[in-house]
Amino acid sequence: MVEQKTIQRNTQKVGVIFNITADVQLLIGLVLYFFTSAIIKAAFQDFGAAMKTPEIRFYAVEHILVMIIGMCYSILENPKQKRLILTLKSTNFL
Repeated sequence: MVEQKTIQRNTQKVGVIFNITADVQLLIGLVLYFFTSAIIKAAFQDFGAAMKTPEIRFYAVEHILVMIIGMCYSILENPKQKRLILTLKSTNFL
């Protein structure tokens, strides 16, 4: 019984550390994206021309979109993992 609580506590700690790290990475990435990226500044000057160039379109639209979708997935997946742990615990699987 003690091992189950230790495993659950360690799993929660890893989840919290993962979420904190992901959130900090998102904030740093957004600052770099909007305030320091010369590619993005150039793309926003003439967005129509930027969409015609695949390399600039990748950085201006596709990369940020996929990164935000990935962050949303990781944020939404954490409660599902907690529910799974509780379900497995209630069925005496853990």
